[in-house]
Formats: sequence, C-alpha cells, structure tokens
Amino acid sequence: MLGLTRRLAGCTLQAARRPQQMRQALPTVAPCQFEARRGYRHWWRVLPEDFELNTESMPKDVKTLMASNPDSLGFIDSYWYWRIRAESTIMDPENLPKKSYKQLCRDMGLTIVNEAAEHILGVIELYEYLKSS
Repeated sequence: MLGLTRRLAGCTLQAARRPQQMRQALPTVAPCQFEARRGYRHWWRVLPEDFELNTESMPKDVKTLMASNPDSLGFIDSYWYWRIRAESTIMDPENLPKKSYKQLCRDMGLTIVNEAAEHILGVIELYEYLKSS
C-alpha cells in the first residue's frame, strides 16, 4: 500500500513539474533576434556644412551683390546675398536690439511672422535669457 501511494504521489509530482520544465526549456528571446540588432548607425549624421555652397562659388564683387535687388537674383547669388545678410545682421551687436523681429526674420531669410508669433518669440527670448543667467 505504501508503494502504491509513493507511485501515485511521484507521478502527480512529475506531472506537475513537466510544464515548468518545458517552460524553462523554451527561450524567452529567439537567438536570431540577438544577431538582428544593429550596433552601429547605418547613416551618417547631417551637418550644417552639408547644405552650404562651396566658398569658390561666392561672387567676386560683394558690394554689387548686396546693392542688387534680392528678388531678381539667381540661385547662387541669392544664396550668397541672404547668407551674407544673415551673418552681418548677427555680427552687428549695436543694431541688433534696434531691429524688430520682422526685420530680423527678413534679414536672416526666415519667414516673416505675425504679431502673435512675435509675442511668442519675445517670450522664448526672455526664457532663454533667464535660463542662461
């Protein structure tokens, strides 16, 4: 009788252990998924220099370029006109506070904003000023 009880209890325990053993035998992640990860970037980072024209394409006579009408310029002359105008605007700290946001946007080649957006730009500028101090 004791042997029969041991056999019944042993079979019950083995049946209870089999699903756990089967669960442990199955991997949580397939091995092929470990090899599928990319440990590298397959593209290079975009830099601002990637969108610039070569300095060899700059016109020789910058005074004539800056005196001309920007609407009548070709692609390369227009590029250099707006680039020179934007850089000269930023590099002139005395006249920078005197200009409105509309003038700054036009000088830097950005879209001209309405009054509500000017107010938001002012709030952002104030936030950046307070954050830096």
